[in-house]
Amino acid sequence: MSENEASAAVLNEIAVFLRKLTPDDVGRLINGDVRIVLLETGRRATGGAKSAPSASDLATIRTSLQEVTTRDEGRKYLDGLGLTRPALQRLAVAMDMAVRKSDTVEMIKDSIVEAAVGFRLRSNAIRGLRSEGDSNAGGL
Repeated sequence: MSENEASAAVLNEIAVFLRKLTPDDVGRLINGDVRIVLLETGRRATGGAKSAPSASDLATIRTSLQEVTTRDEGRKYLDGLGLTRPALQRLAVAMDMAVRKSDTVEMIKDSIVEAAVGFRLRSNAIRGLRSEGDSNAGGL
């Protein structure tokens, strides 16, 4: 693949990503309230099965989740990563969370978002700070 072809492929991937954003997401990106993060998908160059995310990927995901301001944003971010159950389990363990065998992928995602975002929202509510835009702000 030539340099021009590689550049075109990268720009195409960025365009696909940007088309999936809501107008609110675009505005927040422009304002610097959110950022774009490069993560390995775990796919092999040969198109094989996904591998587990690296420790660096897990740290980046954790940091990104801690920077979102609502549970909905956290869930949307986590859903967009397309992580497998084993990858979600590794992320939960990296966040010092226990995962039961009976936990579904959705339950694990909910727990991760609650641990990364919900605790901060509850803490702010207790201190009298209100988080704007959180659909669950009232039902802490």
